[in-house]
Amino acid sequence: MAIDKKVHPVEFQDDPSPNATDHLASASSGNNANMGNNPNENSYQSIHRASNEEYNSGNSDNLPPPAYAPAQPSGPWNAQASYEANRRKRNFKRAIHWTLAVLLFLLVWRVFTSSGRTSTGGPYPPSSDGSPSDWAHWSTPIELPRSKWPSNSRGPYMVTSTNFTLDPSASSLFLHAKGPGYGGRVDYVLKESSSGNVEVGVEAVYVDVLDRDQVTVVKMEDGKQGQQGVGIYSENSRRNFADVNLYVTFALPREKAYKTLEGDIENLSVHFADFSSGTPTTFSRLDLQLGNGAVNFEGGLIASEVISIHSKNGKVNAQGRLEAPAVEARCDNGALVLQDVASPSIDASLANGHVEGTFHISRKLVLRSDNGAVDAKVYVEKAKEDGEGADAGRVEVDANSSNGHVTLTYLKQDADVLLFSNVKADMGHASVRHANTFVGKVELGTEMGHLDVRPPRTAASSSSSSSQRQKKQSSSSPSRSDQSARVWHVTEDHKGMMGHKLYADLYWRDSPDSLGHTSVRSEMGSVDASFD
Repeated sequence: MAIDKKVHPVEFQDDPSPNATDHLASASSGNNANMGNNPNENSYQSIHRASNEEYNSGNSDNLPPPAYAPAQPSGPWNAQASYEANRRKRNFKRAIHWTLAVLLFLLVWRVFTSSGRTSTGGPYPPSSDGSPSDWAHWSTPIELPRSKWPSNSRGPYMVTSTNFTLDPSASSLFLHAKGPGYGGRVDYVLKESSSGNVEVGVEAVYVDVLDRDQVTVVKMEDGKQGQQGVGIYSENSRRNFADVNLYVTFALPREKAYKTLEGDIENLSVHFADFSSGTPTTFSRLDLQLGNGAVNFEGGLIASEVISIHSKNGKVNAQGRLEAPAVEARCDNGALVLQDVASPSIDASLANGHVEGTFHISRKLVLRSDNGAVDAKVYVEKAKEDGEGADAGRVEVDANSSNGHVTLTYLKQDADVLLFSNVKADMGHASVRHANTFVGKVELGTEMGHLDVRPPRTAASSSSSSSQRQKKQSSSSPSRSDQSARVWHVTEDHKGMMGHKLYADLYWRDSPDSLGHTSVRSEMGSVDASFD
């Protein structure tokens, strides 16, 4: 029998797939290898194997439907879906982390803010004022009579009080009242005291106790600086409650010399009793910083170093005599009314308001107002301890107003003092009246107003001064009280269409080179200068 060696061609496929029967057989062998691990799985595998056998034998009429297997996408779409799912998962975790961080921050902030408050709800005192040594122990509240209510729009008003004791030997006795939300007054008074301590009483008038408790009242001490005082504090964000008023009384023993009395007071007015009656009660320094409140001196007060008063919004009124080596009174919005101030150096300046008073000076006086008038009476005196050099026997006065008139009257000038006076009113009338002992160069001028000058009546004119100078060698020097001993000499008198300028010399016949100076000027007003 011959062998047919004919070669039958074989077709090749680009992506050959394994035979279905071989695939089922391999799957069956694999399933058999895993049998015994899971009963449900073994049962399923047995049914599947039987189905395969029936399928291979051609008997597939009674086969069960194939098990459902969800389609598993593949390719770029599956990668994009996985990326989006992971991204959402990351965003969710990030949101949880941020939420936890915010909650933790709020918890820490709450801990810190609660530690900065007192048990009553007010703010904790700042460390710059010292350390708290005693808190307010309020008395039992009682209802205030209706006739004493601060306002009839609300009520009823309750009143309660607390007290503190300060050491009078402290280097500084202070009252710090900071923050908004309350009003009231501070009284500095004198008292008879056997203990010698300074007693501070605080009285609170209010409608709601919660409003009162938002203000911290505490005794403060600074051991390193030797300072003692009372602090009143409220939150800066606190709204103004017109129904909370605090009345503070500083009772100081009489006839004592204290070191420093300091006040940093924002919303309370200040009142001083007469500290100069009898044996004066004195201070080394008086330093007042006021916010929204006036200060009133009922009588005199003496300080051995300085009296300093700064007010933002409020009038400064001194009815008695203020005496110190240096006095400084400044105000932003208000008025300066100083009835009697005695100091070698005085500075009284304000932005909006008028300045008036009587001043005893021996070195320098500054009176200034941006929007207001200046009206002053001045005593020019020789310094008790005059220095040496060019400044010996020299006194300077500067009075200036931008929008207002300036009136300066020299009631007295010691003959041994050279006065250098400068008066200027930009938008108003400028007027100066000199004492009968003034000598110096005179400079008067106005740009758009009238000029009026009245020289000394009994002073010798420049025409007859030459003959008088020839006689002075054979006669005794004239007395400084004799008005004819002064010579009035006009060096320039120029009157224009809208202004007038005049320059002159007023000097003693026996000492023509010893001269002071006075300048009176106005931009938009008239000028008036007179010499007694």
